[in-house]
Amino acid sequence: MCAVHPPSTQVLVLNITDDTEPELAETFVVSLVDVTVAGSDKLTTPTSGAVINTNASQLIISVEENDDPYGLIQFWTEATLPSTTIPPLIEQPEVSVLEEDSIVELTIVRAQGLLGTVSVEYQTMNGNATDSVDYISAGGTVTFAEGERVKTIEVVIIDDTTPELGRQFFAELVNPTGGELVGHRRSRMYCIGSPAA
Repeated sequence: MCAVHPPSTQVLVLNITDDTEPELAETFVVSLVDVTVAGSDKLTTPTSGAVINTNASQLIISVEENDDPYGLIQFWTEATLPSTTIPPLIEQPEVSVLEEDSIVELTIVRAQGLLGTVSVEYQTMNGNATDSVDYISAGGTVTFAEGERVKTIEVVIIDDTTPELGRQFFAELVNPTGGELVGHRRSRMYCIGSPAA
């Protein structure tokens, strides 16, 4: 009589290092190299025990691209930029401007990775502030070369003598190209009314 034993399975656990470094997809290989007799340091042979199936002795493991290697485009409202990687914003940025300032300069940054040339379009949208009455609409495209991380755009604020309460409009990032993503795509502009308001 021949005894049949169930197949034996062992699980190999590998630790993948989770860092914040933007990276493209990467691969590594796990190979089965030798088979030894249990309790011995002797290698087995086709006639003395288990052998490695050379058709399935290697496993290629792929780690997907992570942490936005081509960048995460977003507005930036802090006074200074980090000296290293710009982090993704958690909340929608906001900017306040006085009507008499006449121009508001907005900073667009490429957070996370800086690989390749990427571009993104920007546009303004009315809130309770009105285009051509409170501000002049703006739109266009900004392009980041590889390694570049900061661009600025300007929006004209109309300064009149009419007493007004504060009002707002929006600047928005749309249609990214080149592999990057758009983070918080909208920045709220608070246009502060005339001091006589």
